[in-house]
Amino acid sequence: MLETEDRVSRIEALCRRRRANIDMDWLGDDRYTKVDERGHKIREQTADHDLTAMYKPGVSTTGQLWILRTEAELLADGVDLDNPHIPASEDILEEAVDKIEADGHEPAWEVVDGE
Repeated sequence: MLETEDRVSRIEALCRRRRANIDMDWLGDDRYTKVDERGHKIREQTADHDLTAMYKPGVSTTGQLWILRTEAELLADGVDLDNPHIPASEDILEEAVDKIEADGHEPAWEVVDGE
């Protein structure tokens, strides 16, 4: 059980570090103004500002090695990646690091987050 908890905590640590680097100020504490009959929270506001700020991405994880390898290659080619994927599990993390380093690149999630 401890091994599983350690694996989850390493991935969660990566996600926490990414969340700390993402600007979430647009959410605010008063984002929901009422609740409908189904219990869904509703936010009413006028669109007097740039709504694209509301569509900023959160932390993205993936279990697809090809995505992680492609992002590392793009970063090595000079493409600016603001929010590359984080491996979804410890097994994927280890395999991805091995393959990315064998390709001669650095993992994009480590470069972007400064680790």
